[in-house]
Amino acid sequence: MSQKTDSSFKLYSYSDDQPRNGKGTLIPTKGQRCEFTPISARSIEKESKIKAKVVVAVLGLFVLSVLGATSYGLVAKANLASAPSVTIVDSHTQSATALDYGPQVALSETGLFTKTRDSFIDESMTFIEIDITERQLRFFKKGILLQSAEIFSVGDKGSWWETPSGLYKIEKKEEKSFTNIGQVYLPWILTFQSNYVIHGLPVYPDGTEVTDDFSGGGIRLSDESAQILFKNVKIDTPVLVYSVKKEDRDTFVYEPKVPELDIPHYFVADIDNDTILATSDLDEQAPLLHL
Repeated sequence: MSQKTDSSFKLYSYSDDQPRNGKGTLIPTKGQRCEFTPISARSIEKESKIKAKVVVAVLGLFVLSVLGATSYGLVAKANLASAPSVTIVDSHTQSATALDYGPQVALSETGLFTKTRDSFIDESMTFIEIDITERQLRFFKKGILLQSAEIFSVGDKGSWWETPSGLYKIEKKEEKSFTNIGQVYLPWILTFQSNYVIHGLPVYPDGTEVTDDFSGGGIRLSDESAQILFKNVKIDTPVLVYSVKKEDRDTFVYEPKVPELDIPHYFVADIDNDTILATSDLDEQAPLLHL
């Protein structure tokens, strides 16, 4: 049996909506929908919602502040120009060894130096390569050779300014500075390892240029090359130095004293060492009597 819906219009006063004490007064009658909420409950619910919104807002501000600080830190670290860390991996044992900045005897080995330089290029690094042995300086920007310059002089052997093989980084830049060592002004100075410098042509206080054999203790380039390098290089740019002492060749020539021989031809040789010691004439043919 279907129930008829009550479509009559009813008016309720304010007092009709107020809760009344008594058993069953808040229980709705059959078929009636209860949408009543006590005032005290409504006030508590409203207050709870307000507090929840305040807590959410405070937490939101806290999260934003933390994220903001964290993001700034990451950006700041990303924007810092720092020298990269270099690790050498043994191809046989796969062991990794960190290459510290400073003099490195291992980089005097041609194979290791070449591999290190090539890895810098493959990683698109910006760095300076200084080949003391061949007197060449090269500047790579993001792995691409940007400049190649001749080195005109280096620190004297055995002096404080003799630059050994190693991995360094640019620490200071000066457009011009006076050195007490040579009593000259050095232009376009790039300092690394506190004691080693790359610079242009030194001049005396009166403006006179130094002679070609002058050694001011640093790695000297032409003024033009030094200026170009100075403008392109930034602080903390890695400097890869290769320096091998060339062994002095023995220039001694053995010249045996040949006694006066009353013969037209003679030939003196060290067969074990394949060395000719003396001969009358190598171009002239002569019969061989005994060997």
